[in-house]
Amino acid sequence: MAMLSVGVYTLIIPMIVVITVAAFFIYKVFYDKHTNKVLESGETKKRKWIAPWGVALIAFGLQLVILAGMMFPLSMFMAKREASETNLELSEENPILFDISDSVMYQIDDKRYECISLLSQDGITLYVYRKNGDNEQNQFIILGEIEKDPHEPVSVYLLCEKDNNLMGCCMVGSSENDESENVYFKCELIKGKDTPASIRVGLKNGIVHEMNSDETDFDKDVKLEF
Repeated sequence: MAMLSVGVYTLIIPMIVVITVAAFFIYKVFYDKHTNKVLESGETKKRKWIAPWGVALIAFGLQLVILAGMMFPLSMFMAKREASETNLELSEENPILFDISDSVMYQIDDKRYECISLLSQDGITLYVYRKNGDNEQNQFIILGEIEKDPHEPVSVYLLCEKDNNLMGCCMVGSSENDESENVYFKCELIKGKDTPASIRVGLKNGIVHEMNSDETDFDKDVKLEF
């Protein structure tokens, strides 16, 4: 998007000015010839031509319309391209991803994944899905739903361990102006078939600026092994 903006200001706008000025002077040559002929002949009933400045304005406006028609699809293309470039995927170097929302309930393709575990406790519900296939490294998706009081802020802590080693953690707080009664999250990870793993969900009522795995006074705290 930045490259597109630079191109507009450094190339397209000067070109529009040049075309507008050129249209003004080229048309003015024919306009002056026509005006001189009318004055020499003395005929006043002939249809008057548009003044040169009017033609310049028309040329300028047409170019702006064309530019706007070109900029919209280009900007959409650039936005989609930037979004795709920042979209992270699971890999050996990036084996875990977190996503949390207070408005979107995450969904998955049930045909590609099988639900292998479920936990519902203290207003926290966790679903563990495993991607179908016989690969050595299996892909898992954990969907969570956490109940909370509307208009009250909460802080959510997520921690994933694999083979008793920290795999990744995430902490996020929701706004006190939030009307939602639920917080949703999705955790994607890769692990071996026979490698034990777990996810821990800790919840604190209110906004917490710092939270870590040593926190012991969660208002809600559940752990699911899979």
